[in-house]
Amino acid sequence: MKKGKKLVAIACALLYTLSFTACNGNAESKSQDVVNVSTIKFTDFTKKISVDNIYSTIEKFSATDDARITGFDGEGTTAQYIKKQFEDLGFEVKEQSFPVNAYKCKSTELSIGDSEDLKIDSKFLQFTKGTPKEGITGEIVYAGMGSDNDMENAKVKGKLVLMKRGGDYFRVKVERAFRKGAVGAIFYDPDKDEFISATLVEVSNIPAVSIKKSEAEKLVKQLEEGKSLKATLKVECDYKEASSTNIIATMKSKKGSNGKHIVVGAHYDGVDTPAANDNASGIATVMEAAKVLAKEKLNCDVKFIAFGAEEIGLVGSSNYVQTLSSEEKKNIVAMINLDMVGVGDTLEVHTMKKETKSLPADLAVSCMNKFNYKNERTEQENSDHVPFESVGIPTAYFEYGPDTNYHTDRDTIDKIKKENLLNTCNVLLNMCKEIGNNPEGFSNK
Repeated sequence: MKKGKKLVAIACALLYTLSFTACNGNAESKSQDVVNVSTIKFTDFTKKISVDNIYSTIEKFSATDDARITGFDGEGTTAQYIKKQFEDLGFEVKEQSFPVNAYKCKSTELSIGDSEDLKIDSKFLQFTKGTPKEGITGEIVYAGMGSDNDMENAKVKGKLVLMKRGGDYFRVKVERAFRKGAVGAIFYDPDKDEFISATLVEVSNIPAVSIKKSEAEKLVKQLEEGKSLKATLKVECDYKEASSTNIIATMKSKKGSNGKHIVVGAHYDGVDTPAANDNASGIATVMEAAKVLAKEKLNCDVKFIAFGAEEIGLVGSSNYVQTLSSEEKKNIVAMINLDMVGVGDTLEVHTMKKETKSLPADLAVSCMNKFNYKNERTEQENSDHVPFESVGIPTAYFEYGPDTNYHTDRDTIDKIKKENLLNTCNVLLNMCKEIGNNPEGFSNK
């Protein structure tokens, strides 16, 4: 999941009664059974779920640092493992490959002074431009929040510009700094003494790194005292054209679906971390749910999709939706997305906007209340439900929170709570059962 890169999308109004609307948001009456989610008697699937299986899958997927970076070997190996697991369940499995820009940063170094003796620990922003081997050298200037006025006042041309997190997106500030002639960007978080984990989405025109608040404040103090600070920044990274893959496994209904189906999705790629919670937790939970559902009799198909390349801009899920025909979109009864479900104490169900009407999301809340799970109905625009919801498909996106280890090297298996995995899987199975047994009652058409 990417909390720092909001995508612009059109949230279609979905009618919570007899039917849902088309993507233009105009409700059309259609005769079908009313679904009253508050009266549904949910099933306790917990005894059928092997939480140890989910946990061991997460452990396998997050065994190394940089475990599943988009476009590199770890992501590809994981995709093939997922494919084999779905095939073993007897599902029809297809691969959907697409081109991506693969990026991995190997090292960063920030040194102060002509002799480069004073080194400050730094961390790259994903998709930062690399530097020559000898690095780039320039004076550090402080530009506050990095606004146009801040940069004009700081006279950033030919300089390394130091900025606080907040306000505009990182990529906007870096591009602004480039346009104004800066040779590099250095960020810090004014609220906590940690490196910033963020993506620039595309390779930047100048290198961009983060340092800790404590170090940044020392530099700002010296600059305010009138001291000139010369610095050298070195960034070594690997950037290449590559490919990623969606794994699409179809569980056929027992009675024939007439094309109606549920999409259950989770991305399996990660950033430059073990990526245990983000998002080995989501895809491992989906895989376990598939094992349980394989023994159920539903009235519509279920497509389990492991999305690639989520971390670089929802590329896999966007590619999938873009390839669907109008009829295929119409036949998706609901899209259920799992992203970061292993850490935190509140099970959140998201749509793109909190006020968006979504019968699947309402169903999720009713189910969570039934089992007394602490929950919240809220909004999120930065995961794989977005391309589906943007074309009028009802969605429900599950995430446990908060997770302070998000996009850090602390995103490891020891942080995962088995209870969270069990709860999420139980709700997911109930949703698939209820929607799958009455697809017309939940249909968006």
